[in-house]
Amino acid sequence: MKPVSYMCFSQWLRTLTDRRGPVGDLARDFVAPGYGCCCTRFRNYKSIRHHILTAHTPCTEAIEALEQAHHEYLEDEK
Repeated sequence: MKPVSYMCFSQWLRTLTDRRGPVGDLARDFVAPGYGCCCTRFRNYKSIRHHILTAHTPCTEAIEALEQAHHEYLEDEK
């Protein structure tokens, strides 16, 4: 896998589809036809979050998973 510093948030999230738990669920939803399909055109965390909040009706757990994923992404950049 490429170092995270070479990947935007959406690319990094796509690498987590085999992961178990909420962040993995989010990654699978992100790339799934239908719901996730429209999100793939957004590259950074802020635009993805804004789109999910305004164009979809996410559950609290989905937003928490997105926040956790973003936190991990930032940690991986270090």
